[in-house]
Amino acid sequence: MRLLIIFVFFLFGCVDPPLLKTGLPNGYSFHSNGGIYGYISTPNDQRMYEYFGMLDNSEQWCNNFGWDSNFVICELEIVKENASGGYEFKYLILNTGDGTVYIKNSISEAEFFWKSVPNGSFPEMLAKHQNTVRK
Repeated sequence: MRLLIIFVFFLFGCVDPPLLKTGLPNGYSFHSNGGIYGYISTPNDQRMYEYFGMLDNSEQWCNNFGWDSNFVICELEIVKENASGGYEFKYLILNTGDGTVYIKNSISEAEFFWKSVPNGSFPEMLAKHQNTVRK
């Protein structure tokens, strides 16, 4: 019995989360490691490195995202690598029609901005969506 428990723990406890991909408007896509450490890539499959990954004294990823029409929004989790440490959250809004990126400091700023652009309702932000597939 003990051997079976160890085997089950090894089998399920040591498995990496699946790599996921979600198609977005105009050829963009969202990639994540099991719903965390997410980033957006361009239509030619290049990570938007200016906004995701290791940046000046911080690490920045998107875990929750959504879209409507040509606009994508994601919640940026910024992990500070300085003496104060800690987390900060901002909101990245991408116009996939022309590639313009907007950074908003709060969800209320993001919602206010969303009302000013030609799209529908503010989308639900999730780690995975119906069209998310394993890579």
